Parts: sequence; C-alpha cells; structure tokens
Amino acid sequence: WRLWNPECHQAFPLSFRRVVRCLLLCAGRPESPLHALSDAVVFYVLNMCRWDWFDRHTMDEDIVVEGTNLPLHRPLLPSSSSDS
Repeated sequence: WRLWNPECHQAFPLSFRRVVRCLLLCAGRPESPLHALSDAVVFYVLNMCRWDWFDRHTMDEDIVVEGTNLPLHRPLLPSSSSDS
C-alpha cells in the first residue's frame, strides 16, 4: 500500500485529501495546538494514517465508544467546493 506524503497526495481518495488539508490548515494557525508541531511531525502523523481511515462510508457508521454515548467518529460535512 502507499503511505501519504506531499508528492503522492493526489493519488489518495478525496476524503483523505480533505483531512490532510484540514490538518495542515489547523497546524498553520498560531492559536491551534497543532501549530507547536513541526511540519515534519505533522507529515509523519499523516504518513502513518491508513489511506481508507477517512472513507466516507466508514465515517458515517454509528460507532460508539464503549461505556459512553459518545461517537468514536463524526461524519465529514459535505463540501460545496472542490478540494485538491
């Protein structure tokens, strides 16, 4: 399987690319806790994510954390713009 890195970003599913975009935008904001991480650390985290972890079908499943009523995953919001 392929591990994520900037050079092969376009080869990943749109749902994964949206998560990458969101994480990188958050890491770029000084008020975000992710801002304290170096780009190399953020890229490493993304590199360790499976390509199908953010699949729309998987994200819509009703998964609940054991012993709570809290969902493990929240569905991705539909986007009105095209992400790359």
